[in-house]
Amino acid sequence: MVRMRRMRAVKPVVVAVGVVGGAAYGGTGLGAFGVTAAFTTLSTSNPDIKGDSQQALSSLEAGVYWQGTIQHLSLDARLGVAAASIDGRRQLYSVAQDGTVAVNRQVKDNRNGFDYTAHVGASYEYTLGDGYFLRPQVRLDYFGMSEDSYKEVDTVTSTSAFALSVNSRSGSVGSATASLVFGRSVGVDFRLRPELELGVRDAFGGGAGSTTAQFVSGGGTFKLTPTDLSGAGGVMRFGLRASTDFYDIGLTAGVEARSHFESADARVTVRLLF
Repeated sequence: MVRMRRMRAVKPVVVAVGVVGGAAYGGTGLGAFGVTAAFTTLSTSNPDIKGDSQQALSSLEAGVYWQGTIQHLSLDARLGVAAASIDGRRQLYSVAQDGTVAVNRQVKDNRNGFDYTAHVGASYEYTLGDGYFLRPQVRLDYFGMSEDSYKEVDTVTSTSAFALSVNSRSGSVGSATASLVFGRSVGVDFRLRPELELGVRDAFGGGAGSTTAQFVSGGGTFKLTPTDLSGAGGVMRFGLRASTDFYDIGLTAGVEARSHFESADARVTVRLLF
């Protein structure tokens, strides 16, 4: 999976790759129950900021899920928890008019954290004929993450007064999404399924969490309060799936916009069925 995401004002680029494996049991009566294991690695940087500043995260997640179908109605739910290792580096870099380096401050850190997710969803698919379908759907999602405290280390000089000591922090957000998906399914042995989703997402509760820190060289503590990204906004996604009985390849791209927040992402997923 590859994802790129941008936000207004601060414009980070996020690239992520993940591998997911799982097993499902049942499928009739009470539906299918399953377990999953996933490994994800991602990096985020801001091309608008000079210098070498980046956050890299690797996480290992375990999850359980349930899904059931009653005629055209589909229901699903999932819980997951993950342990994460985060490596960060920051650089303050400036070049003088004569071309010499005026300022070069570099620090790095390593910290651990964990996150937890919850999801419930429901959809109802109407068959319109000739492979076309219309699917209204709703879902609730929750994400929370906690990070340990950490202390940055200077990589250029031990007396740069740039390194920070950061307290532990946590954040969470819930969201509710209602959308309408229109698409078409073509083929039998080899199936193509393009679809377009239009909807509204409301982000509520929690927040990214405040950052409390102080310089390692001394001084008092200070607090950074993140921008409130809650509120409702529009969502639009396009997807294309190609599948057989042995594999499933998906291409999806989407945008979301609400007050103080804009994002765009693209994903490539490959599933092998055994």
